[in-house]
Amino acid sequence: MRAKQIDLTVATGVFFSPLPEWMTVELGRAHILGWMKLMEAQVAHLPAALLDKPFSDMLHDHGFLVHGANLNTIPAIENGLMVGIDQFSTDILDPAIEVNNSYERSE
Repeated sequence: MRAKQIDLTVATGVFFSPLPEWMTVELGRAHILGWMKLMEAQVAHLPAALLDKPFSDMLHDHGFLVHGANLNTIPAIENGLMVGIDQFSTDILDPAIEVNNSYERSE
């Protein structure tokens, strides 16, 4: 929030953790959406456990970008790309580039 006070044009993101076991998916999604709006952020950084098509679509419908955070397996990267993430971070660079390139060619 401090960055926005300094410069309203700076893009910001919020990192989220997997939902606690007691929290329903609906409540978790509402919680994340609420924080994104409150923080006036542009990018939701989500772990693989939170990435699915309905949630990605919901965030996009509200004007947010979706970042797959720490997608460190090929299945996690493939799932993220299939559900419509805008970007991702990973520790497995070469396989990630290969998966990303394969996905882009198939579109």
